[in-house]
Amino acid sequence: MHRRTRRLVVGLAAGLALLAVSVTPGAAQVPACGLRKSIVDHLSARYREVRQAIGLVSEKAIMEVYASPAGSWTILMSNPAGRSCIIASGQAWSAHREPRGPKI
Repeated sequence: MHRRTRRLVVGLAAGLALLAVSVTPGAAQVPACGLRKSIVDHLSARYREVRQAIGLVSEKAIMEVYASPAGSWTILMSNPAGRSCIIASGQAWSAHREPRGPKI
């Protein structure tokens, strides 16, 4: 895994952990969980979301980002058994690539 990708995954995982800790119990929502295939099929059929990125969280979890041309996005966390949970979702997705070249 590239260093930049690894930093992104670690940073995102840390941010999600902080977000989960900072949410008060009354405001917290139970993540939608189920079979990965069912959730991915639903994201495709209902929102036209397709996978934009994938990262290894640990030996027991992967994180995927799905997004649509309309800008909706979903972060999905999955285990090797095929069980997944929607961790976050939102609007206004914008694909961004860092320019390649010498670092300043």
